[in-house]
Parts: sequence; C-alpha cells; structure tokens
Amino acid sequence: QPQQVIERIIVKTEQVETIKVLKTVAELKAHLLLDVKDKFEQLSVKPRVEVVLSDTLTIVVDGGRNNKDDFKEEWEDMADTETTTVKNANNDFVHGITKAQMYLLYKSIVKNGKMLYAWKWQKEAEINACTTIAELEAVVI
Repeated sequence: QPQQVIERIIVKTEQVETIKVLKTVAELKAHLLLDVKDKFEQLSVKPRVEVVLSDTLTIVVDGGRNNKDDFKEEWEDMADTETTTVKNANNDFVHGITKAQMYLLYKSIVKNGKMLYAWKWQKEAEINACTTIAELEAVVI
C-alpha cells in the first residue's frame, strides 16, 4: 500500500507555532501518540479534583498520588466520630472533615486517576486504529 503524503501539519503550543513536515501515516501516528503522552503527563502532574462533600461544602483538592495516599492513610486512621482538617488546591485549610468525607475525597482522587488513564488508552487506541492521514487529522487531543 503506498504511503499517503501530508504536505504539512501545524503544531501549536502555548505561544509558539511551528511547521513540521510529516510524510507518512506512521510519522503522524507517532507524533499524535507523543501528544497524548504529553497531555496525559500534563494532566497528571497536579490534577484538580472537585468533590461535593455536602449540600454546603464543595472542595477542590490536588488529585496527585501524594494526596491520594495521604487521604487514604488519614481515613484509615480516623475514628468514626473524629473530624480532621485538609488543605484544598489553593492551600487553604478546610476544617471539620468527617471520616466519611475523607473517604469520599480519597475515592474521588482514585476515580479521577482512572478516568485519566481511560482517556489516554482510548486516545492511543483511536490513533492506532487510523489507517489514513485524513483519519489521523480528525483525532482531537
């Protein structure tokens, strides 16, 4: 099967626009897979997770691995009637967090991490299933 040729693709970052010549489906696939990897890593560094803890309390926390582990440990160590204090994503203290709410924070971070991986794997599968440059150009990352 002959290779399709793309004349150029414009790659935009935050403030820089460059033009790269990608000549084959394989080259464009490789480029898009790197974009997915970069986006995944960017989203994974300090993901913000919004959690509704009650009718009157919604908190946004850093959803990174350290917080996940810390919240799990805190939840496991808490007595059922105990409350604790956590820092939100803006480094403000939130007081009066119950054991049930601490568990909800922990589970929300875990769920967010699973969703990030699901997105990454879905995008990789979508890219790998493409057989033409037109299909690859239609992929949105």
